[in-house]
Amino acid sequence: MTQDDLRERIKNKLVLEEGDMPDYKWARTGLPAEAAELGITDFPRLVEDVSRTLNTRFSKILDLQAAIQKAGADNEKHLSELQIDLFAQDADRLGLSRVFVTEQWIPHILAKIPDVAPPVPAASITEQPSPLSASTTPVLPTVSPTNANGESAERMQQKVRDILDDYKEHIPANAIKGLFRAIDYSETALAEAVKTYLSTNFYAAENEPVGQTLRDKLTSTDWRHLVWWDRPTSPPPATPPPVSAAPVAAQTPVVPLTAPVAPAKKSTGLRDFFVALLIAGGLIGFVVMLVRSQRESKTAQADTEQTRPTQADESATAAPPKRESAKERRRRLAKEARAAAEAAKLARTQASPKQPTDAATGKEATSKPADAYKPYDELLNDVGQYGERAAKKNGQWGLWRSGKWFIEPQYDDISVFNNGRATVTNNGHSYEIDRFGDRVK
Repeated sequence: MTQDDLRERIKNKLVLEEGDMPDYKWARTGLPAEAAELGITDFPRLVEDVSRTLNTRFSKILDLQAAIQKAGADNEKHLSELQIDLFAQDADRLGLSRVFVTEQWIPHILAKIPDVAPPVPAASITEQPSPLSASTTPVLPTVSPTNANGESAERMQQKVRDILDDYKEHIPANAIKGLFRAIDYSETALAEAVKTYLSTNFYAAENEPVGQTLRDKLTSTDWRHLVWWDRPTSPPPATPPPVSAAPVAAQTPVVPLTAPVAPAKKSTGLRDFFVALLIAGGLIGFVVMLVRSQRESKTAQADTEQTRPTQADESATAAPPKRESAKERRRRLAKEARAAAEAAKLARTQASPKQPTDAATGKEATSKPADAYKPYDELLNDVGQYGERAAKKNGQWGLWRSGKWFIEPQYDDISVFNNGRATVTNNGHSYEIDRFGDRVK
């Protein structure tokens, strides 16, 4: 035997004796000797320690004991397997083991219930001659009330128990309504019998009972056993009963007219499902944004690589060149040499003081300035989403990119693209266009 087993046996003995265990009774149990074998020399202090822990819920244990006594008395010192199972579940919440409750505590409680003499049949009741004069009215014995069929109150209560015992932990309101229709008895007495059954077997109203009579209140809501409710532990009593205190009188619990508030149960499975769903949605959104960003980047890079910039002021916006081979390097140098030769030839032509003469008039023809050969009149430095820049031609604005017009110059004002949209102004009206020049509705 371990010390935990010893403490469990002490607790069970205190429950069986309802806390009334003097020292001489402990000596008869043999527990002090077993404690000495485990090296425990101060057995009374061990009992006091176990009693202090038990006192916090001793009042509930006594209430449960009273309920078992009431149920046993109503069923002639016999409990059904369903009742024993429900009582064992209630006792388990109070820290009592199922083996102790079913094998020791319930048999001990039922054995203490006094035997009740069977009721005397009505036919055997005879009038006794009165010692008074013949004119005196004889006194008749009291007989339990019966219905129209001659059934007694005990028979009616047995029917109530037989019907309601078929429901485990949940008695619907319709079942109680059917009970009033099935049993032919006084409505008031039948309602009291149903209330007593619910109280004895620890049933509580699921919703607030409503109605004028007891029958209306009983049939206005469903009833559930207290096992179904996840009851919070109530605070310990102000004055817990001591170990040597006298047994407390058992009281029958009253059926609560309001449903006990069940604590909110944490639906961990549902909460974890929603959390996982949110995380999965966030990951999917991130992947979609990443793929879209890469697709747009590839599209812009492909548009840039289609035509390489030929203007010196546009070379800054071009993508960085890749590592070139020797053959490509020779081609590039030859191309640059030809471009330099053409630029030098153009410079010499512009620097020559002689001007060509017109064959018809014999006068010198005026040459056009170099700026007249530019495809635009003005080019801004701001670069947009697709590498474009605002440019002006003949008083109208458009977008220039990679040596050609990305958006033709046809607006009074225009901005570069941002998030696939550019703002334009035409005839005093402003609106947005897409990369193809179509107006965004």
